[in-house]
Amino acid sequence: MSNDRVVRNIEQQEWLKPAEESLQKVVHKVFGFRGGRQVKNFLHGTWIGHPLHVILTDIPIGAWTLAIAFDALDSMSARRQYSVAADTAVAFGLAGAVGAAAAGLTDWQAIDPPARRVGLVHGLLNVASVALFGCSLLARRRGGRTTGRGLAALGYAVSVAAARLGGNLVYEQKVGVDHSAPEGLPGEFTPVLSESDLDRVNQFVPSTMERRSC
Repeated sequence: MSNDRVVRNIEQQEWLKPAEESLQKVVHKVFGFRGGRQVKNFLHGTWIGHPLHVILTDIPIGAWTLAIAFDALDSMSARRQYSVAADTAVAFGLAGAVGAAAAGLTDWQAIDPPARRVGLVHGLLNVASVALFGCSLLARRRGGRTTGRGLAALGYAVSVAAARLGGNLVYEQKVGVDHSAPEGLPGEFTPVLSESDLDRVNQFVPSTMERRSC
């Protein structure tokens, strides 16, 4: 099934409409406190001139990719360093996911259908991924490394599915993208009119005093 078909199927799920509308209203109210506008602007990334969410998503994705790699090395080696590195990467990714979720939810509450519904499913998949990695970390700390690795692998697969929808939001739905047309201004001085042509133009343009007397 292609990504476009998946997105179309999500957009047709009308039963999600009450949930997305209610959640959007709740998020609007959350920023209703004094100074809420400043917090919202910060999470939008206006202070860096770039959406903050897409920057923060690199943290959990990168950390969890390392966790999967270290888990694979840990399963093939008796060295404890690999297990420590994997557990640390899982925890670091969970911390980064909190910031990415806050920025993503802030961006989502300002968009309209059909992107709103795709964004809701994108967020729910990320929540599921965070839950799986959280359970993975808990299992690891209780000594269940095999269970922890399995939960991490499942969580990573869910995060990849969520990332596909995130790509659709940016590249297809144009969420967080500057919609203004580029001006294409020249980078250096470019002559557009000769001095002789300018003199002829001035002959047909009435002066300020002439316009006032009309």
